[in-house]
Amino acid sequence: MFQTSYLGIVPLHRNDTYVGGFCQFFYIPIEDIDVFPRISSSTQQLIAEPSLKAGKSWYGPIKVPRDKMGFTEVPKRTKAGPYYEIKFSGMQIGDSPTNRVNLENMAYHRYVLAGQVRAGGFYLLIGSPDSFLQFVADYTSGLGPGDTAQSQMSFSTEQITKALIMPSFAADSTAPIDGGDDNNTDPPMNKKEIIPFVATPNINIPWTDDRLGKFGTYPLIQVWILDDGEYFLHTAGEIYPDAPAPAFTELTVKLGGNPTGFIVIA
Repeated sequence: MFQTSYLGIVPLHRNDTYVGGFCQFFYIPIEDIDVFPRISSSTQQLIAEPSLKAGKSWYGPIKVPRDKMGFTEVPKRTKAGPYYEIKFSGMQIGDSPTNRVNLENMAYHRYVLAGQVRAGGFYLLIGSPDSFLQFVADYTSGLGPGDTAQSQMSFSTEQITKALIMPSFAADSTAPIDGGDDNNTDPPMNKKEIIPFVATPNINIPWTDDRLGKFGTYPLIQVWILDDGEYFLHTAGEIYPDAPAPAFTELTVKLGGNPTGFIVIA
C-alpha cells in the first residue's frame, strides 16, 4: 500500500534529542479503521491520523512502566528491494483474571499501533492494511514474593517502509479500561493534569491519594518548555521519586536551568 522513498536524500541529520523509549502508545484492531491517510508528496509523512469507523476508538494510552516500552526497525534487503522488520515491545506488570482472558483473545486479531517516541515527542503509525501487526505475550509469574508477575508483550510486522510519521494524534475518544471481575480499580488513562511553572529549576509533585487514584503508580509525565514563543517537549529533565514504586509519595522534576512551561501528568 505504501511506498514513501521518493524525496531523495540529504546529509545525515544530527538528532537534537536522545532519550529512548516510547512515552505512550495506543492500538486498535485494523477492522475498526475506516480510512487510512495518504502520504504527502512534499513531506513523505502522513497527512493526518487514520479516521475510525462510527462507534470505534483507540485502546489506550496503555498503562505500562514508562521505561519498559520501545520499538525496533531492522532493515532487510531482498532482490526486490529493502523492507523493515518492525517490532514494538512493552512490559505489563501484574496479573488478573480479566487480563489473562484478554491477552489470550488479543492473539486472534490484527492491529495498527500509534506510539509517541520520547526522542522528539512525535507520533508514529505502525502497521497498515497490507502490513498489519500481530500480537504475542510471554507471561511469567516469577518464582516467589521477591519476583514480579509480568507479561512481555509485542506487536510485530514486516513492511516496505519505516514506521510512518503522523503530523498529530488526538485520540480524544479512547476505549474505557474495564476493571472486569477482579476488583481492578485502575482508572481510564485519558485523564490529565496540567501543572504550569515559571522560571523555576525544580517542581515537587506530592503523590496524593487523588493523583494515585487518577494516574496509578506508573504515571506518564511530560515537560513542555517555552522557547522563543513556542512550546517544545523537554527531554533533558529528570524525574526522581522519594521511594521506589509503588511506595513513593512525592516526585521531583528537575528541569535544568530556570525554564518556563508546564507539566502534563497522564
